Amino acid sequence: FPTASGTNVPSKDFGERIHVENEVPEITARELYDLIEGDTPPRIFDTRTEVEFERFCVPTGCSLPGGELILHAWDLDQDRETPLIINCAGRTRSIIGTQALHRLGVTHARALKNGGMGIILEGLQLEEGKPSEIPAPSEQSRAHGEVLGAQVAEEEGIPFV
Repeated sequence: FPTASGTNVPSKDFGERIHVENEVPEITARELYDLIEGDTPPRIFDTRTEVEFERFCVPTGCSLPGGELILHAWDLDQDRETPLIINCAGRTRSIIGTQALHRLGVTHARALKNGGMGIILEGLQLEEGKPSEIPAPSEQSRAHGEVLGAQVAEEEGIPFV
């Protein structure tokens, strides 16, 4: 029987399984920075907590903690021409956030491979001390998110208390 133990190991294992089983699309740090400097800068959403975001973030990135993604799914899907990148510090929350958006129909989202750590390993710069300003979803997107949440819960047999 497979065993996973240690700090954050079960969640990392889960993320890697999601990544492999669903073939979650990724973008490398270098590819992302080329997009940032190019003619069509991407929309970048950081799925970490606000506190983590304020420590460091991808330049031009916006804080959007993972639990908020479903409320923004409709809004994020309206512009399929602009690259949509989901990131975190490592890779797990990028993978989970991207796959969640794909399940919700936002299929042009890509995960930042290795997250902020991938940027550091590539010798690129992160932004520090940027205030976390989580955008408000539109009313239409919020309502759509509530419907999607109920739909996924029903599909997965998740009861409401």
